[in-house]
Amino acid sequence: MLSYNAIQIYVRERLSFFPWFIIPLYIFFLAHGPLESFNFKLLYPLLMAIIFFRTLDDIFCWDFDQRMKKSSLYLTNPRLNVVILCLISGFLYLSGFYFLSDRAVITLNIFFVLFNIFLYFILKKTKLIIYVSMLKYLFLFLLVMQLTSETNPIWGMVGSLLFIFREILEEQFKIKNLIITTNLFLIPLLIKYTLRYLV
Repeated sequence: MLSYNAIQIYVRERLSFFPWFIIPLYIFFLAHGPLESFNFKLLYPLLMAIIFFRTLDDIFCWDFDQRMKKSSLYLTNPRLNVVILCLISGFLYLSGFYFLSDRAVITLNIFFVLFNIFLYFILKKTKLIIYVSMLKYLFLFLLVMQLTSETNPIWGMVGSLLFIFREILEEQFKIKNLIITTNLFLIPLLIKYTLRYLV
């Protein structure tokens, strides 16, 4: 049964403003191509995509997380609440890109979602399941680059590697340092826009 209180707990524990509402901004600015003006309309489906893939990961990692994150309150509530949030954000994510791009882009997004679900199913009994969520970063970087005519692949690759590095530190080694992480992520942004506008 859908519980507003359960969703509040989930959002507080798993979708905090930092980093999950900052990540779409970071992907947007690092991956955006050299256009005269920024296509800020992409921020909406990007945010929905981040929420969708976050909830999708939590749904398939539910059993694993119950063993590893015993202090998390959201895991004491029915998984159905997260499933509903996932379905809503997934619809908003795909419909957002539908209105901003062509059929080929939508097909690509649907294929990527199905590919993620396939990986979750085949890896659900292994520890490797926690790494499936890393794929979304490279995909979303490449997607924004394609939609904004960014031809330099270095920014998408660097951004993706930083996110993967961050997740490995947090998931595998339980290392979280906000200052170091923030500075690491700011460096490629500063380099990109310094080269673009000041050099």
